[in-house]
Amino acid sequence: MYLSEFNYYQPKSLKEALILFRNRENVALLAGGTDLLVEIKKGLRYHNDIVSLSGIKELNIITEDEHNLYIGATATHSEVIHSPLVKKYFPAVTRALSQIG
Repeated sequence: MYLSEFNYYQPKSLKEALILFRNRENVALLAGGTDLLVEIKKGLRYHNDIVSLSGIKELNIITEDEHNLYIGATATHSEVIHSPLVKKYFPAVTRALSQIG
């Protein structure tokens, strides 16, 4: 198994990522990539363009407001597991993530 050819982009801002996403056909967003890359290798998916979200600081958040807890697309399992907010409001998520990988 191998990866098919695709264009790879690493935007540094959410605005840049959205422009890339809107202006490409058959594009996939990459945040971690475990499932996406495995599926591409198996031939289950094909994309002309891959836009990585890993360099976008706005997406690496764990924060709250009055009614919600927000976990950004690029927050890692480790960051979620060790987050005081996740431990406080969703201890089951902390326990579940500690069992992965």
